[in-house]
Amino acid sequence: RAKVRLVITRPHEDAERSASVLRALGAEVILEPLLVVMPAAAADLDLTGVQAFLLTSANGARALAAQLASGAAAFALPALAEDKSHDHSHDVVSLAALARDSLKPADGALLHAAGSVQAGDLAELLNGDGFVVRRAVLYETRKARAFSADFLAALDEQQLDGVLFYSPRTA
Repeated sequence: RAKVRLVITRPHEDAERSASVLRALGAEVILEPLLVVMPAAAADLDLTGVQAFLLTSANGARALAAQLASGAAAFALPALAEDKSHDHSHDVVSLAALARDSLKPADGALLHAAGSVQAGDLAELLNGDGFVVRRAVLYETRKARAFSADFLAALDEQQLDGVLFYSPRTA
């Protein structure tokens, strides 16, 4: 066997992007999502007075976009499109620092588009600076119920060179 064989445990929404990079490098890839992303029960998205969105994951960005596209708050888009929406790809501490450096508490609330499980508490990090952070739970992640036949066969045959985990929950 010449190719490196890797397992990607990301949810389907993000797994293919990682897989295409690894395939381009010559790896054989098995997609084995250990979490399934589901929309949260009907969220009441209140954008009154919101100056910016805080996005801590691609799942949050997709869920927020779906909420806005559904007409829940389409009227607010023009006001928010003026470079007032920030996306930061590191961690909650650096996102909080970006908010402190770029925004003013007096300009309005911040909306954190979040999942039902969060890795850090943006509100706690920013409340002491006078910011009002509204956490909108827009999606949840559920554990996969079973492994795929391809993954189990590769595991049984000891044909795996590595498994890529993307969160403490999946590891």
